[in-house]
Amino acid sequence: MENIPKYTLSSLVCPNCASLSDVPRLSAFVLKLHPAIYLIYGKHPDDRELAYSVSRRGIVEPLHVLSDGTVLCGRRRLQAAQHVGLRKVPVLIVDCMSPIAEVEYILDSNETKHLFDFQRDRVAEARLEICRYKEAQGNYDSRIINALLRHKEGRLQGLREDQH
Repeated sequence: MENIPKYTLSSLVCPNCASLSDVPRLSAFVLKLHPAIYLIYGKHPDDRELAYSVSRRGIVEPLHVLSDGTVLCGRRRLQAAQHVGLRKVPVLIVDCMSPIAEVEYILDSNETKHLFDFQRDRVAEARLEICRYKEAQGNYDSRIINALLRHKEGRLQGLREDQH
């Protein structure tokens, strides 16, 4: 991987508004998606509207990637860039201290986007697994796990009621 400076979200005042000229760019064809993205969100169909926008304006907001080129945030932007043949894309290099931290970053980065029901369920499952892992390490409050379990049970109860 190229020797590029590491940027974090805090190093840019506003990633959407700041000039992207200082942000490093990597080849769109060497970047790879984090496996958890597929497990949690599934395969996303081509987004023609985003591809059209990327063909006209390029990537407006940098992708968030690990230093090895693994994409944590920006799957649709990467796919659109590859679809239209954009060779290099702006990136912010993110440091995550563990695989658990990587999954948490993915979940947090996608928290505000619209999710289908199956995606929301997978997000809740992933957060629950992370909480259980942290609890086993002795550094997590079990009340959070109980809240997630109640949320999950509420979703399942709602699905059962919808089927009748």
